[in-house]
Amino acid sequence: MLYIALFLGKLAYLFSRLFNKGGGSALPGLIALKIYPNLIQKLISQIPTNILVTGTNGKTTTSSLIAHFVTNSGHTIIHNTTGSNLARGVASHLISGSSLFGNMGKIDLGIWEVDEAVFPQLLIQIRPAHVVVLNLSRDQLDRYGETDSIIKKWKSALEKASWKPHVYINADDGAVYSLHSLKNLDVETFGVLDSTVIWEKKSTNPHFDIQAKIIEQRDISSITIVFSHNGYGKKLELPLFGEYNVYNFLVAYLVAQNSGTSRESIESSIASFSSVFGRMERLLLGKKELIINLIKNPVGATQVIHSLSKFIKKEDTVLLILNDKLADGTDVSWIWDTDFEKLQSFKGTFIAVGTRKSDMALRLFYAGIAKEKITVVDEISRSITSFLDRDDKGRLFILPTYTALLELQTYLKDNDYKQKHWHES
Repeated sequence: MLYIALFLGKLAYLFSRLFNKGGGSALPGLIALKIYPNLIQKLISQIPTNILVTGTNGKTTTSSLIAHFVTNSGHTIIHNTTGSNLARGVASHLISGSSLFGNMGKIDLGIWEVDEAVFPQLLIQIRPAHVVVLNLSRDQLDRYGETDSIIKKWKSALEKASWKPHVYINADDGAVYSLHSLKNLDVETFGVLDSTVIWEKKSTNPHFDIQAKIIEQRDISSITIVFSHNGYGKKLELPLFGEYNVYNFLVAYLVAQNSGTSRESIESSIASFSSVFGRMERLLLGKKELIINLIKNPVGATQVIHSLSKFIKKEDTVLLILNDKLADGTDVSWIWDTDFEKLQSFKGTFIAVGTRKSDMALRLFYAGIAKEKITVVDEISRSITSFLDRDDKGRLFILPTYTALLELQTYLKDNDYKQKHWHES
């Protein structure tokens, strides 16, 4: 049955690519797992070392940083780069990386971004040597429930992990830091000194195995830090935006080093890292610049807004795209827990688009933003074309929810503004 599952999965992959239906990031796995439920375990067991990254925010950037560091040191990897992070996404990438007979070849490292809801299931199936737990906050309450129930499931899964993975936890996040008390686990912690990141549960007196102090965020393209680990310290300029990304760098540094990459290699390669799909992604359309950053929950959105508010100028425009499709979460009440009030002082204009554009416009109004500064537009394409037609030097900051980000990427690709980014179908 394995060979049948692989054959049909590869067929689905070719179909998806040929007809532009998601690029094979989910459909092949969905079909193959119906036929051979143990496909993930069967294929992934051939990979000597696997790394699992989970959490509410930062999974894509962190896993991409790890991949960047280890490939620069010579590792051959497989990585679910599209962010398709459910079981079908992991299976799809394994299918695309294997032969028709299930041979994974010379891959020596697997890097897997995993959705927080399926972490317990995929932890057992992947049996990773390294587990990264970034943070935990409310996200899609209609799908996940409250954070207390999620952390209980995580603890239970880790306690049952007989192979005892090396676990990396964010010591500043109180919910995640509670995992350090689990017995018989090899745990390392990471954190930022004098952190201003807002956590649902802030840790008290956390211990850091690796830590950083932020020196300066000069602009949206780089942040300067001083970090220390095991008596070693160094000042580095990271091509990242926002304090929250310093956490992502710190744990990526730890994992890469523990996977055999030297710190010299990590530090020399960080400068060549570029932003990933929808995470402070910058595009130049003619002479106009677009800056795109996904927002999907109150903690993440608030942190993005707090960071951006220091750099948005009066000639800029902020485009907020709020959808309520299944992948976004049908409950959009999270926007009322997001600190849009931080944008009160911004003197430019706002555009609200998406299936819940009226809700977004109302939220901005109640955040104290003048009604005349808010425009409600029916289509993403119209909002972008009107911006491009303007004769000024202003930038367009686009803050979309997940499905809105995919719609935006499709629009940009169809108009030859950027290469297609394959996504979950």
